[in-house]
Amino acid sequence: LPYFFSVIIIGKIVYLMTQTQNGILNQIRDIFGLLPIAWDQEPKYWVPIIVTTFLWRSVGYSSIIYLATIIGIDENLFEAASIDGAGKMRQIFSITLPMLVPMIITLCLLSIGRMFYGDFELIYAIVGDNSNVIPTTDILETYIFRMTRSGTGIMAYGMLTAIGLVQSALGFIMIFGSNSLVKWYNRDYALF
Repeated sequence: LPYFFSVIIIGKIVYLMTQTQNGILNQIRDIFGLLPIAWDQEPKYWVPIIVTTFLWRSVGYSSIIYLATIIGIDENLFEAASIDGAGKMRQIFSITLPMLVPMIITLCLLSIGRMFYGDFELIYAIVGDNSNVIPTTDILETYIFRMTRSGTGIMAYGMLTAIGLVQSALGFIMIFGSNSLVKWYNRDYALF
């Protein structure tokens, strides 16, 4: 479900959890007798917060894709394996995982292309313009956005465009190289 939420809603949820005075995390700390943390002042907490938020947002969607692939596996294969005496673990390793390999490879190839891009919307919705945590949460996209908004990026549009071009070129090279490796492994699993 979180995958279908707007990143603004996710940013608001994280904000409500990390408020210094009334945040849920500090209320939980208070129950255990711990002092509250000024989350928005401490850069060291934000990498785990962003990684946890990203995982919370994306794991459900990925599990739906894998579950749909598992549902699409022919039931006769499991019945035949059961008749041959295969237990559940043997069916998982002999039928389910091999049938998931094409989907795993496809999702990995699609993710490799986005390797040089950060999740700008999520990070900016969570962090915003909080200069206290920029040293640990700044990614290339938020840097470009800040430079463009501050006016210093207007004079450097060439450099900012070059950064985007390099990101795209490196992503293309990575996808092309990874797809070549997949073709070497099994031609049927390659994207192109």
